[in-house]
Amino acid sequence: MSKRKGDIEIGRRMVEEVYRVFGSHTNAIDRLKCGKNALSYWREGGTPGGFVLAKLYYFGGDVIYVLTGKREVEDG
Repeated sequence: MSKRKGDIEIGRRMVEEVYRVFGSHTNAIDRLKCGKNALSYWREGGTPGGFVLAKLYYFGGDVIYVLTGKREVEDG
């Protein structure tokens, strides 16, 4: 099954938001309790599950941005 463009963009935005919130790969893995290859999986177009998105939200991540590409609250 091929990945759709929307799925690829969700994965890439997830990686972007994870680095914005946690700053490093190691810190993200520790806080989200995800596998060490999760960021690579998302970067390549895999989509995060609901439980991981909920944990990202708990730590201050903008899940609306991850899913839609629009910031919940625009900077500035």
